[in-house]
Amino acid sequence: MIIIVLIIIAVVGYVLYSKNKNGKNTNSQTAKAQSNAEKKETFISFTDVEKQQLSKLGKLDPVMVAYKKAINGDAKAMMFLGLVYKQEFNNPKKSFYWVEKSAQRGNSEAEYLLGTYYGRGYGVEQKKAMANMWIIMSAKKGNKDAIAFLSKTMTKQEMRDLEIPV
Repeated sequence: MIIIVLIIIAVVGYVLYSKNKNGKNTNSQTAKAQSNAEKKETFISFTDVEKQQLSKLGKLDPVMVAYKKAINGDAKAMMFLGLVYKQEFNNPKKSFYWVEKSAQRGNSEAEYLLGTYYGRGYGVEQKKAMANMWIIMSAKKGNKDAIAFLSKTMTKQEMRDLEIPV
């Protein structure tokens, strides 16, 4: 499972870096590989114990609705599940799993949160370069939390150079 996630991360990273300024993919084989990886994608599910906990909290129904949306590609639902695993179960690995899936689909909130996970090593090995990449991607989309975070260590001109709206 970890190998599949790492392969998907590598493919997505390569696709992101192989796009030209017009946003068109310059490597069609990479796009096909990413598409094939997404077709084979499987999703983690809630255990019976987790479902019981959610039921006791009165949250089972909305979480199961979100789960159905998430497995159909809804990035906001994936982000929601990541937060459920963080806040309700204190499960860093499962939280990372869902937040990463949401970020890979372009959710700027998830990109920022994923960057913080990499920065702290929450649910994943700490990697500052990955943290910076995800936070910058989020900031470029105008995410206020990401911009505020970067403004602590970067000048406005440095942020403008990276095409971050300040």
